[in-house]
Amino acid sequence: MSVSSLRRFAVLLAVAVVSFLIYACQRTAQSPPVKPKESDVKLSPRETQIALDVFCERGNQSRSRPLICIDEQALTAHPHPAVIHDVEASREGERTSRPVVVHWFTKRNADLRLKFKTPGCDALTPPECDGRGHCQAKVKVTLAKGEQRDCTYGIFNGEMKDPDGDIIIQPCCWLDIPETPTIQPHR
Repeated sequence: MSVSSLRRFAVLLAVAVVSFLIYACQRTAQSPPVKPKESDVKLSPRETQIALDVFCERGNQSRSRPLICIDEQALTAHPHPAVIHDVEASREGERTSRPVVVHWFTKRNADLRLKFKTPGCDALTPPECDGRGHCQAKVKVTLAKGEQRDCTYGIFNGEMKDPDGDIIIQPCCWLDIPETPTIQPHR
């Protein structure tokens, strides 16, 4: 073989390798995402990916978009108690008409189940759980200034352990609400 034949062969081999890599990368990028079963709670594509990964270590302390993390071994919630608003706050810090949706995630996929225990929990829809470490519930009341609802819930992961978590629901965006609320005794 001559030198020019070797150069042509090397160029042809490089073009073939680059073409194969481009094809392989496009196939990987176009592969369909894993979708939950139809019987599961409807999750957005982002929530579906989050539910598949090791995700939740600590809650986010957000009152408008709360995320509560559950340690599936100790069955403890963080934050505890979770203080949330009745409706979301706008970017300007004003009340909106959108109810707050509370999300619970376990550290890893686990059969997370929640059971509301106290009368204050009637301010939330019953929790919807997907069996893979995610539950959600929506606030269904609008509270007046100064009003507060306390909700205690049981945490399960397929076992009969039942430690409690707490949520304090307050009206959104009033300036004179204390930053560190206290849990009111159940009546």
